[in-house]
Amino acid sequence: RQYNHQTDWEAKRKAHDRLKQAEKEAAQDKAYKAKRLNDFHELFKTLPREVGNHAYLIKKFGHLAPLAALSIDLRSGNDKHGDFIAYALHGQSGRVIGYQKIYAQNIEGRDDNKDFIGSMGGAFAIVGDAEAVTGRAYIAEGLANAITYHLATGEPCFVALNAGNLERVVPFVRGTYAENITILADNDRKNLAQNGNTGINAALKAITYGGKQSDYLIIPPCSEA
Repeated sequence: RQYNHQTDWEAKRKAHDRLKQAEKEAAQDKAYKAKRLNDFHELFKTLPREVGNHAYLIKKFGHLAPLAALSIDLRSGNDKHGDFIAYALHGQSGRVIGYQKIYAQNIEGRDDNKDFIGSMGGAFAIVGDAEAVTGRAYIAEGLANAITYHLATGEPCFVALNAGNLERVVPFVRGTYAENITILADNDRKNLAQNGNTGINAALKAITYGGKQSDYLIIPPCSEA
């Protein structure tokens, strides 16, 4: 078969153009996310402290909503999606690398009410006083579960944000705060037949990283999807 230099050159040129376009879009996306994080970081400083009036807190905690609001530095604000509460996410270097915003209702066009700004991989938050962590650390996926445990026991509780992030947060907490770990696993029953129990499976996987016989899982009877 005759080799066609022109065709080969065209294919290489198109591949090069696609690579350059992908690199350009990645750089634009990175710049957009960095600006969005910086802008919200400055806005967060000006937002008022949440006092327990937000519909999400009232739904989750009822008359304990004001106490829930005091357990972590929660701010309240409003944007095109509605009223939100927001809190800072820390990286494993200790600095703030992102924020989570939680709305009273699902964001339009999405099946959830949470928005992340900045980096989420390996990020975490702490409900309660981090300096009070001694001997054993408690880790939940979401903010509401972490606050619930803190209000019930007085213990500080880490927020790992989601099931996938547990395997990054757990070894960091074990190496930095306490060797013994208790994970407050989400009992995810939504799409159980298709996906299995995501929350419990992720917790079991995460707790094997340097795990000890004194590590525990706390599994609730059910979990809101």
